[in-house]
Amino acid sequence: MAQHDYNLANQSGASFRADLNNALSAIQSNNASTVTPSTTTAYMWYADSSAAVMKVRNGADSLWLNVFKVNTSTVAPYVVTSAGAQAVGSAIVQRTVVNKFQKAQRGNILDVAYASTVTLDMNLSNNFRVSALTGNLTIANPSAITAAVGQGGSIFLKQDGTGSRTVSFGSMWKFPGGTAPTASTTPSSRDRVDYKVENASTIDAVYSVGNG
Repeated sequence: MAQHDYNLANQSGASFRADLNNALSAIQSNNASTVTPSTTTAYMWYADSSAAVMKVRNGADSLWLNVFKVNTSTVAPYVVTSAGAQAVGSAIVQRTVVNKFQKAQRGNILDVAYASTVTLDMNLSNNFRVSALTGNLTIANPSAITAAVGQGGSIFLKQDGTGSRTVSFGSMWKFPGGTAPTASTTPSSRDRVDYKVENASTIDAVYSVGNG
């Protein structure tokens, strides 16, 4: 571990070689030390060995940013919290472990243009809102269904000012009793479909009619 000011002064051969080796050692160790480098530049790396934290200089060369924390077996990245502070990423959501959320998690509602047949792309969102039905609607079997196993969400539907638009579904959509309920046909009324993808050919769904 070493640090260097990266200024190689004019000097005799042996001294120059020692100075150069010190500079290369500093580069090799990412300026590792228990104290911050005395000479800095924008985007410079610094391994803070006292805190086991890798840092990088910001673009204005005015402060150090924490990048990740290191111990003998793991690396934990730093993230920016909702308050704008840096925090060790042990709280980052991980795919293969149990995650505990301590704040509300909100799914986006994706607006989908009305068409007589709508094919939802399950990779784009959990929740969908079809623009006002100006004609009868068929919600076809969705795309990206294989990757969507376990996914759940809602589909929001609204009659236009005329009403009387029917709603039907592709073969993958399964409703209690084996038949999808009849859509509310009152002008401007709203319905909602809540769903859960069981497998690549089955989507369990519940249809709420006339939500006002």
